[in-house]
Amino acid sequence: MRTADSALDHEALAYARALLKAPLTRERPWRTVAAAAAAAASALLFAYAMIVAPPVTQSHLVIDEAPAATGVEAE
Repeated sequence: MRTADSALDHEALAYARALLKAPLTRERPWRTVAAAAAAAASALLFAYAMIVAPPVTQSHLVIDEAPAATGVEAE
């Protein structure tokens, strides 16, 4: 028994279906890599600044020769 011949071209139908499919959008990783590199560079620069920079506050201690008055009398 012979199969019925179709008037449709299967290759042309497959090509038409491929043209109707939505194109795949590919994400490019370069923006993400650049952002991560910038964050790493800024973190290293801030760490370097924390190590190299002088302290923000300085306390100058005054050494008093006399003992502080506490209000309690020594016996």
